[in-house]
Amino acid sequence: MNILILNGSPRPHGNTAALVDVFIDEAQKVGHQISVFQIGNKDIRGCKNCDSCHSTLNGNCVQKDDMQAIYPVMRECEQLVIASPIYYYSLTGQIHCAIERIYAFERLPKLKKRHYFLLRRAVVLHQQFRLIKTQLSDIWVQRI
Repeated sequence: MNILILNGSPRPHGNTAALVDVFIDEAQKVGHQISVFQIGNKDIRGCKNCDSCHSTLNGNCVQKDDMQAIYPVMRECEQLVIASPIYYYSLTGQIHCAIERIYAFERLPKLKKRHYFLLRRAVVLHQQFRLIKTQLSDIWVQRI
């Protein structure tokens, strides 16, 4: 399976990266192909909702930022993994921008599975996880 991992942590060697590394090791042991993008340090802006990607650009975004390098890999992924620490009851702002930009596709053509990694080093309340689960469910139901 062709797996794309988007790591939304701004810390490339932090706890989220350690979790991603374990996932990569285990996935490669069973033959999966992995692509990883460290979103936390990229220049990725949120969706402008101009709808050019659907009306005139055939799924290409008008914004020319670091997301352009991710789009070709995203088109081919069969599984999308979102890795992020929890900041202020949600995923990082960097990963939110990348998730918004998936709108350019409407649907990822080869996607078969999706997974989420959420990591926080402090105590996380059950209500926080319910809120994040609801947010992600709404995004994936509407967009993917």
